[in-house]
Amino acid sequence: MSAANVTNTLYRQWLLLQHVPQIGEGASNAELRQFLMDEGLDVTLRTVQRDMESICQRFPIYSTIETKPLRWRWMDNRKIDIQGVSINEALSLMLVESTMRQLLPGSVLKCLRPSFEHARQVLQAMKSQSDVAGWFEKVGSVPPGMSQKPPLIDETVLSLVQDALLKDQTLQVQYQAAHQPIAKVYQLLPLALVQRGVMLYLVAQVMVETAIKLFAMHRIKGVTTSDLHQQRPATFTLSSYLQSGAMQFSNGQQVQLQARVSAMLADHLSEAPLSDDMQLTVLDDEHFQLQATVHDSWQLSWWLLSYSDQIEVLAPETLRQSTKAKLQAALAQYQ
Repeated sequence: MSAANVTNTLYRQWLLLQHVPQIGEGASNAELRQFLMDEGLDVTLRTVQRDMESICQRFPIYSTIETKPLRWRWMDNRKIDIQGVSINEALSLMLVESTMRQLLPGSVLKCLRPSFEHARQVLQAMKSQSDVAGWFEKVGSVPPGMSQKPPLIDETVLSLVQDALLKDQTLQVQYQAAHQPIAKVYQLLPLALVQRGVMLYLVAQVMVETAIKLFAMHRIKGVTTSDLHQQRPATFTLSSYLQSGAMQFSNGQQVQLQARVSAMLADHLSEAPLSDDMQLTVLDDEHFQLQATVHDSWQLSWWLLSYSDQIEVLAPETLRQSTKAKLQAALAQYQ
């Protein structure tokens, strides 16, 4: 038997060991075959039967003889703990690693690293045998805007912040704000970590001001830990904070946006609305009237400028004038 066939047989039988029940009437060959099929392995009932006969010679598993079809189960109180992950579990672990690495506390990430590595080995070993194992080569994710590389974050700083966040402990940080030559010292109570595109932000309460502010993690240049535990603000929840538009760099206010948009932009907005109450009304063959309740934010301003040739802000007047001023300044660059 080739090395590849030995590997496939071992993996298949290992999966079967995990799925054989310890209590109840047991699992039939058909049920075990379906389990393997769900894991992406195309096998016959005869293969399952041979595998189970081989397994029974080495493990305390038996088949019923009084029922048809035969059903397999562990002998009473004899189940062995089989360590490992299935293909679906391996895929899940790879998804967690790729999307949550910066948000996982260092202690948790350290514990998961062996599982991540094992998951990679499982997917690599079964790549030629299971359609599911090749899933990550068939799906991907790209940012909707310009592609940017994430800024570097000091791993020690990140670990200390994560630990303080878990324990509700205060921190002293040296923060180098954008366009500021000197770092400023803050006493902070970490409240949340939020990923926004390639940027990771710390939401924290500034102890002296009791204000809640955003701090870009890559701009934190130093951290001093404290044993002081602090009560989190009773009014703060991450969900309400996100709903407030804070991560859009909003002032917390909402506006009723009214604009004249091109038919092309209207088509795009009909598929991905700006808000639940957004309305599009036909003006003519080329234009639509847009109405939507949105956060008054930098994000809104950036969005309007990105579609500047397809949208005319009609209201509110302050937004119209600020957009106009930015477009005039942009045009002056090309004079």
